Amino acid sequence: MEPVQDRQSVTPDGTPLLKLIAGVRVVPLISHWDARGSITQLPPDLFVQPVVDAHQVTIRPGMIKGWIMHKLQEDRLFFWQGDLRVVLFDAREDSATRGWFNDLCFGAGKPAYCVIPPGVFHAVQNLGQETASHMSFPTVPYDHARPDKYRLPLDTDRIPFDFHKPGW
Repeated sequence: MEPVQDRQSVTPDGTPLLKLIAGVRVVPLISHWDARGSITQLPPDLFVQPVVDAHQVTIRPGMIKGWIMHKLQEDRLFFWQGDLRVVLFDAREDSATRGWFNDLCFGAGKPAYCVIPPGVFHAVQNLGQETASHMSFPTVPYDHARPDKYRLPLDTDRIPFDFHKPGW
């Protein structure tokens, strides 16, 4: 078998060329560091829709949370801590990107704000050696009686993805 040449993945200025699933937004964030620590500002448009709920999520080393999907809410996630792999799968019947995956990495060295529309399955994997964390700002308040959370097992045939393979 002959080696296959990599395709271009970024522009010369570092802009990713990844085509995102319809409705998914990824906003790279800038952290400002000094001797005291750092500050990372979330984009102002995070609050165009009101913050109706907020959750801090932790993931232990080597663990994966997912597959989950919401039918009503849009997930607005802020990644800043740890080394996280976020995999998205578009299961929406009427989507132009149905069947697409996005395999993304975020964390302390690459903070980001990510918007995931309803109907897109997602899972988050901790690639690091320490507990990782992210914040969730869903657009619909959590309903304890009827959670807007639908799950599939990680090894489901409906989502052909192997977390043990590298992202390339």
